[in-house]
Amino acid sequence: MILQDNKLKVVWDVFVMLILIAVTLIIPYRLAFAHEDEFEWQVVYYLFDFMFTIDIVLCFLTSFTDSYHKTEVVG
Repeated sequence: MILQDNKLKVVWDVFVMLILIAVTLIIPYRLAFAHEDEFEWQVVYYLFDFMFTIDIVLCFLTSFTDSYHKTEVVG
């Protein structure tokens, strides 16, 4: 289990947030102005998808705080 206040988890969350910001800016621009995606952009899109998949797995393995008991639940 990964504790929710683990420094690497916090860094990962910030990294994913930056990817989300990039996706919200890049994809609409590319859809509007690019006629065809080059191979490099397809690689970038798959890399983003892979990072989001890793984030989903990490979220299932991360502890959370029980709001009623105010304790961190592990496992």
